[in-house]
Amino acid sequence: MKIKIFSFHLILFVLFVKPLCGVTFNVLKDKDFEVFYDQPLKYAAVEVADMYPGTKADLERIFGWKLDLKASIILVKDRDKFQRMAESPLTVAFAVPARNLIVVDHSKMNINPLNLGNILKHELCHLLVHIISEGLFCRDGWMKGLLNGRATA
Repeated sequence: MKIKIFSFHLILFVLFVKPLCGVTFNVLKDKDFEVFYDQPLKYAAVEVADMYPGTKADLERIFGWKLDLKASIILVKDRDKFQRMAESPLTVAFAVPARNLIVVDHSKMNINPLNLGNILKHELCHLLVHIISEGLFCRDGWMKGLLNGRATA
């Protein structure tokens, strides 16, 4: 629980405190999502904005469940900054379902088989699992665990 709280506070710091110090994120906004990015990642942000609607629709079709949320996606250029947030050298992206947030280490997107489309889809699965687990048929903790296990497989 402490790790989740620390990670959330670090994300809040990156989003809200750093801009006050002169470092700002650019943002692409749509009715369904926002992409926050450093200027050097503008083309990656545009790529995410282009692929998000199709990826979301694909998951909705596969699972038969509406992904009714406004996602915030943060593209992080600096590997060290991302590792401090993720608290693991093996993590290339993570989702915070309670905040509809996806954070991606863009420095790792040039390594096969990692690519931005697959990462986005995987992290959206975590957000979808959270929505499903909050649904009427998933009130029990074991079902949530089962669904989360499927999302990380």
